[in-house]
Amino acid sequence: MGWSATQEASWAQLLRRQRQRRFVGRRREIADFEEFLGDPQRRLLHIHGPGGIGKSALLECFESTAQGRGLRTEHVAARDLGTRPTSIARRIAETTSVDVWFIDGLEYWNVLDGWLRRELLPSLEASVRVVTAGREPLSAEWLTDPGWAHISGELRLTGLSTEEALELLRAWDVTPANTKRALAVARGSPLLLMLAAGGKGQASLGGDPASLVRRVVARVVRDAPTAEHQDALFLSVLAPWVDERLLQAVLQPKASIELVEWLGNEPGFISGAGGVTPHDRVRAALKELMESRAPERARELGRRVQHSQVERIASDRGAGELAMHQLVPAFQFEPHAEPFGFGTHIDAYPAALVESDVEPILQAVQHFEGDGSMRVVRRWLRRYPSAFVIARSREGAARGFSFSPLCDELHPEDASDPAFECLFAWLATWLPTGHRGVVAMRTWMTLNHYMTSCPEQGCLAAAH
Repeated sequence: MGWSATQEASWAQLLRRQRQRRFVGRRREIADFEEFLGDPQRRLLHIHGPGGIGKSALLECFESTAQGRGLRTEHVAARDLGTRPTSIARRIAETTSVDVWFIDGLEYWNVLDGWLRRELLPSLEASVRVVTAGREPLSAEWLTDPGWAHISGELRLTGLSTEEALELLRAWDVTPANTKRALAVARGSPLLLMLAAGGKGQASLGGDPASLVRRVVARVVRDAPTAEHQDALFLSVLAPWVDERLLQAVLQPKASIELVEWLGNEPGFISGAGGVTPHDRVRAALKELMESRAPERARELGRRVQHSQVERIASDRGAGELAMHQLVPAFQFEPHAEPFGFGTHIDAYPAALVESDVEPILQAVQHFEGDGSMRVVRRWLRRYPSAFVIARSREGAARGFSFSPLCDELHPEDASDPAFECLFAWLATWLPTGHRGVVAMRTWMTLNHYMTSCPEQGCLAAAH
């Protein structure tokens, strides 16, 4: 690619410059954003459109525009921060002196819609602006609230015009013979145009967009220069971001920087501050290919990612919660993880127990396990309320719970619970000198589905 790190102040600037060279069109949207920056009343601008339509690229263009005006910006990906309100709020609070926040992938926080509207965004200083991007428009609650309706705006992103699409294809050096078919298949989608461009005119472009993505991904895997390059592609399914640190920990390649650079150059991959990640459609196609052609290798790499993230948690307490969030995708090919709904946990979020949760929890336990279990859980709720994690729906209602007390906080009379009776015996045998800090994962269940795979179950699994 010919990058020279000495010519740039940081990797972020280097990556941004390369992406800007291939950014085309969106003049109307850029003009709308400049108007937003100049409006003293407006504070929130939301970009929405289907996957692959160019929201992330436009968001980065907006950030460059803001920086060109001398504004201080901060760019975050919602999926990188997970769905714990406390983690998100801490990340926002720790970053000071920001004029404009850019938040990508807002659909990952759909379940937090009410919390964002009522708590997080109202906590920002009055001068701060926020630009978000997601697949769905803002919910009706944003638009019907007189306050939010006054300071908010939306941009609906559609496909590129034929002129803009041609400009993008020229930037990717697509052969003239393939341009006509690329335009017909992509229908203005920058992602599909980029995938077609990645074939340099060699790939077959017939069929629907989903099949195009699958074929291009299969070709990229097939044409990877070495087994290490193939593994780097697979790692992008097993971790939110692939960076030099992850590659060194999992693959120990001779040239991890060059491997990251190669991955970022492949069609359908996005480079950012966290490393390189595939577009959602590309990730789904890669996962499907791994499941059908290389399931054992997928599990092996997943276990290596698990090991590396656990080591990171042990060595860097400050990174522990983030590393735990990044650990979740590594389990998706493990047979024992399937019942817990890994990969679906973005549809629910973990929170603390409140008084209104108690009755629904007791009713669910009684329904699924009977009066005896309900009495045990009632005692837990009374004695150890802080040891409960509640899985909440988008509306904030309790949809599931887990109970995980610290062993050193348990009282001898808790041995009346058969599970804790066994636990005390195990601790006396294997940890006779003390068990401070050991957590007992006593139970979890969802209020509607008990212990079957569902978003709430995945939420509780991810939280632990």
